[in-house]
Amino acid sequence: MNCVKISAVIITLNEEKNIQECIDSVKEVADEILVVDSFSTDRTEEICKNNGVKFLQNRWEGYGRQKNWANTQASYDYILSIDADERLSDKLKKAILSIKKEWKYDVYSFNRLTYFYGRKIKYGFYPDRQLRLFDRRKTKWNEIMVHEKIIINKGVKHKSIKKDIIHISQKNIHEHINTINNYSTLSAQNSFNFRKKPSVFRLIFSPPFSFVKNYIFKLGFLDGIFGFIFCLNISHSRFLKYAKRIELYKGEKTLKNIKIGVIISAYNQPEWLKKTLWGYCFQSRPADEIIIADDGSREETRLVIESFKDKLPIKHIWHEDNGFRKSEILNKALVASTADYLIFSDQDCLPRADFIEKHKRYAKKGYFLSGGALLIPMKVSQKIERDDIESGRAFSLKWFRQLNMPINFKCTKLIKNRYFCYIMNNITPAKATWNGGNASGWRTDLLHVNGFNEEMQYGGQDREFGERLFNLGIKSKQIRYSAILLHLDHPRPYKNKETITKNLTIRKNTRKNKIIKTSNGIEKLINTR
Repeated sequence: MNCVKISAVIITLNEEKNIQECIDSVKEVADEILVVDSFSTDRTEEICKNNGVKFLQNRWEGYGRQKNWANTQASYDYILSIDADERLSDKLKKAILSIKKEWKYDVYSFNRLTYFYGRKIKYGFYPDRQLRLFDRRKTKWNEIMVHEKIIINKGVKHKSIKKDIIHISQKNIHEHINTINNYSTLSAQNSFNFRKKPSVFRLIFSPPFSFVKNYIFKLGFLDGIFGFIFCLNISHSRFLKYAKRIELYKGEKTLKNIKIGVIISAYNQPEWLKKTLWGYCFQSRPADEIIIADDGSREETRLVIESFKDKLPIKHIWHEDNGFRKSEILNKALVASTADYLIFSDQDCLPRADFIEKHKRYAKKGYFLSGGALLIPMKVSQKIERDDIESGRAFSLKWFRQLNMPINFKCTKLIKNRYFCYIMNNITPAKATWNGGNASGWRTDLLHVNGFNEEMQYGGQDREFGERLFNLGIKSKQIRYSAILLHLDHPRPYKNKETITKNLTIRKNTRKNKIIKTSNGIEKLINTR
């Protein structure tokens, strides 16, 4: 084979201490250096751009997914994957240059030599072989949160090169403990996501077995006192991983008793609101409270709400009509709520019978949920009656065909098969953002970011709210094929280019400056009372 070109791919988050040496170590062998960053707040971006590397940013969704996305952005098919805290040894550089001249295999693995507190760890983990040079057309990373591995296609040829990647591990015990804590959390969460039941047996026996294997059988004791500390910390990390699995499992069981509320924004669409409230009357898991966040509707809306007070646990939060003030009324509703977990929706969003049940099923600490909606044409929206909602016909593709509604790919959201929903939730290109019509989260998290930004009007105020949750460290989970609404059609006279442009500027500032708490939120509301 002719000489190939290699893209060195590095993922980063706040790696200003490491990234320069990493870039320097791959310059000699790489034809392109690509850094994919998860919006670092230190000098990582500045250092990368000063070195003239290709620098992109992408929201963090776990090591495996981030690396897969990064590989798709590379200019060449031959990828050298290296972490920011790793370096190529001189012998490995020479080996890679030789491989480039005559590429014979599909995947190459290297030894990894760890420096722990500045000292070589020659035993215990070594040689710790890593698959790091490969043809991206024949491999991919598995998409787990941490300790990701390369998945190799059948028939792929593999060659092991016994030269070293240098891994610069933590420089002190404090850093090492922090890393162990973070990685064990991610590992436990990953196991929890795949519904792996925690094992008390492993909690008790895996940590000491790990220590004996690495320290005794793999001769870690020959690395002296630092070999002892290293092996003990690795054992401790296994203990934390299994202990945190148990914690998550026990935490999920307590979710059965949480109080769930629904906040519905409303403004002068009483007929649509009536259909939506009928939808909440027939939920498989009823709401513990329903709050109507009313942005100044007229008497007709109040009468509709009153007619449901004997059927649903409704609170009506209203303020005077003074223009589009949805963010403010949502904040008032948020303050008035008493539920542990809150689902946000709109008056024109008709919920399927399992809507609340699905939000509860996927609710997790540290996450908010992003659901889906199917937009229904005006003529079909008008024909939906109470019987259609109660019977479930309103969510049937067969019924839509009878009404001559166009059927397209988006209608697959109505398919209830759990395996189909799982696959679609994971492969959809749509990002799991906070969308005002179908999103949910823990009330404590929503209060932590000070609610919605009242400076914002229509067009992205919900997205900005979600971006501040991301800045807080809350992750999102996609359930757009599981928790389904019918979005009833209606005009939007409040939509205008000026407010959307203003909102885009605010959102850009929120992302750039990592803003968590808005200065125009709930605290402002409370202080003016």
